[in-house]
Amino acid sequence: MSEVMPILNLPLNIEIVLTQVSLRLVAEGLRVVPTFELDSACATLTDEICPHTGTKPCKCQLIVLIVYGSTVHPVFLVFHGDDKETEVSLVVDLTPSRDLDFENRIRQALNKENNLFLDMAR
Repeated sequence: MSEVMPILNLPLNIEIVLTQVSLRLVAEGLRVVPTFELDSACATLTDEICPHTGTKPCKCQLIVLIVYGSTVHPVFLVFHGDDKETEVSLVVDLTPSRDLDFENRIRQALNKENNLFLDMAR
């Protein structure tokens, strides 16, 4: 069982956030593998109005990265955003084999860069 927990919400283009997060995690010695990208995360909506921004057509993207460290289980990061805002969420494993240290390492790595993201947004 798992839970999706938002960890960053930035007023930046999804591609910028994806690149910066990936670079930060690689700099921390982690391996990052893109696994899934959906150019229109709201493509199934019949009225084409984005439930997040209210715009038409919806321009949301959804990207999933797998982050590997020295632990047995990788961690998944989900990026949901568009050209103006991006939310990054951590998919948290709720099983007893959960590696809290690895999850915290990822959170800390991204928090270090939070100021950089905010500086880029200005």
